[in-house]
Amino acid sequence: MPHLAARGPRRARRRRPHRRRRDPRRHRVRAAVRVTPDVTLYGHWTCPFVHRVAWALAERGIEHGHVDVPPSAVRPKDFVLPEEFVAHSPRLEIPMVRVGEEYLADSIPVLEWLEVVVPDAPPLLPRDD
Repeated sequence: MPHLAARGPRRARRRRPHRRRRDPRRHRVRAAVRVTPDVTLYGHWTCPFVHRVAWALAERGIEHGHVDVPPSAVRPKDFVLPEEFVAHSPRLEIPMVRVGEEYLADSIPVLEWLEVVVPDAPPLLPRDD
């Protein structure tokens, strides 16, 4: 059994994981911020659809403001909705995005708008063939 004893200390030593060098073309930070009209996202951090829109705006390099509007399920009874949100959101659902003087309600129309505004980036939605 001497061969088992010889392998014991070797196994106890942990190997460091191999780190590959990052390809600068693949892992680049999108430093160029797109110049767009004033963009404001209406939504709440608990909503996954708001996360989808916020991620897409960040992925496209569009800076945006944020107005906290809780979803109806967790909205306090004394919470007053912003007037802009009430006037332009058809079903009072989040997310809603204001771009200049235009309003987009729901996450899919916002993603479609981003596809048109920034066409040179990778697609956010699957292509219809």
